Amino acid sequence: MRRRSAGGQQIVNATPADIINMSLTIQAPCPASLQSAIDAATARGVIVVVAAGNKADQAARYAPANCNNVLVVGSEDARGQLAFYSNFGPEVHILAPGGDVFADSDGDGRPDGVLSTRVTQAGCYDPVDRGATERCYYSFQQGTSMATPHVSAALALLASQTGLRGRPLRDALVTRALAPHPEGFAQIDCARSRNASPIEAGSTTCARPSGMGALDLTRALP
Repeated sequence: MRRRSAGGQQIVNATPADIINMSLTIQAPCPASLQSAIDAATARGVIVVVAAGNKADQAARYAPANCNNVLVVGSEDARGQLAFYSNFGPEVHILAPGGDVFADSDGDGRPDGVLSTRVTQAGCYDPVDRGATERCYYSFQQGTSMATPHVSAALALLASQTGLRGRPLRDALVTRALAPHPEGFAQIDCARSRNASPIEAGSTTCARPSGMGALDLTRALP
């Protein structure tokens, strides 16, 4: 990447990114300018990892998930099911932990969200004595914006381990670090899934198209 300083001198980035994380969505066709930037990055061997979106809707309706040359990430909850809010569809490639702040699957008294850095004054407590505090710097969140960095980090770890970059690295993630979904579908509670069909008559479990599988780095251990 090259740019010029205020004095007209050319500035060269000596350590350009190999992996770009885009935890953002807009409900729109993929803008031409965005597609051009993605294409330029991937032509350099960069992997662009993007969020599927949080509207429990078709990912095809949201950019950059509907752009070409991206790795689209949806959310799974703590039980390994498709998160109720996650966008879905054939555009989604991978599910990763995205959290569910309305559930407590392990009964530990804390929501199943992804603990994230964020300054907040809502519901703060000391993690040691559980006493109330005025402000905290971590909080539980949910979303495909939480899931996408898990995949970006997994790619970075695999790159460090293997020396791979670009498409070979992406292929290594798929072959070595995914728990496959049967026929490309992930399960979800029917009660939390709009307009989804049960996997069989009378079942409370539904399924939505959600990519090749769920992130599982234990499969990539030497």
